[in-house]
Amino acid sequence: MSTSRRNCLKLAGTSAILSALPAGLVAHAGNAPDMLLPSTELVYDLTGMQKGLRYNATATLRWQRNGDRYVAALSARILVVFKRNQTSQGRIVGQALQPSLFVDEGKRVKQATFNADAQRIDYTESGPAPYTPDTQDRLSVYFTLPQLMAQARKQQRNTFSVPVSSANSLTQWDFTMGSRDVIDTPMGQWPAQILSRVRQTADDTSAKLWYGGTNGLLPLRIRLEDSDGTWLEQSLRSHTRIDDLA
Repeated sequence: MSTSRRNCLKLAGTSAILSALPAGLVAHAGNAPDMLLPSTELVYDLTGMQKGLRYNATATLRWQRNGDRYVAALSARILVVFKRNQTSQGRIVGQALQPSLFVDEGKRVKQATFNADAQRIDYTESGPAPYTPDTQDRLSVYFTLPQLMAQARKQQRNTFSVPVSSANSLTQWDFTMGSRDVIDTPMGQWPAQILSRVRQTADDTSAKLWYGGTNGLLPLRIRLEDSDGTWLEQSLRSHTRIDDLA
C-alpha cells in the first residue's frame, strides 16, 4: 500500500473495570456536572487533501452510552473507493472511559484489545504495548478530551497529555489549550474552545480540535494533518440525541 493511501486511511478516523481511576478524573467526576456527551449521532462534512487531490465526503460518528458502558462507531467513505469504519467499546467508571476493544476496518481489519489485568494492549498486527489506566483509543479520546480540558482549567494549566492507541501502536498525545473563538460550521456559528495536539516527531499526525455546545462537549471540528501534506478536516453538520444503550 502506498504511503499516501496509508495516510488517507489513518486520517479518516480518530478494558475491564480498574481498581482505581486516573487521579485527575476521580477529582473531576466527584464535584462537577456530567462531562460525558449524552448518546448522540453526529454527522460531519469532510474535506481533505491526498496526493494533491482535494476531496469532499461525509462521516457519521455514533456515540451511545448508559451508566457504565459506551460504544462509539465512526463510518466514512472517501474518494468513493476508500471506506473506513472504526469502533470503540468499553466501560464508564465515574466519568472515565476505559476502552476494552478498538477495531479499525479499512482495506483490512485491525484491532487493539485493552487488558487492564495484564497491563498491556494486544494488537492483531504488531507486538503488545504497555497499558495505563488513562489510555484511550482514537475514538474514545474525542469524548474524553472535554473532561481533561476541564481538569486542566481547574489546575490553571493549558497543557495536558494522554496516551492514545491506534489499532497497531500506542503514542503519547500532548495537547495545548488555545483561545476561544467563534467558528463557522454547516450548522452555523458556534463559540468554541481550540485544542491542539503538538507534533513531537515528523511521523506524528498533528491535530486541531474545536469543542463547543453545552459544557463544551461537542467536537465541532477536527483537523488532522500529516507531514507530507495529507490532511482531513471534519465539520459538524448535525447532531441528534439518540437512545442510550440498553
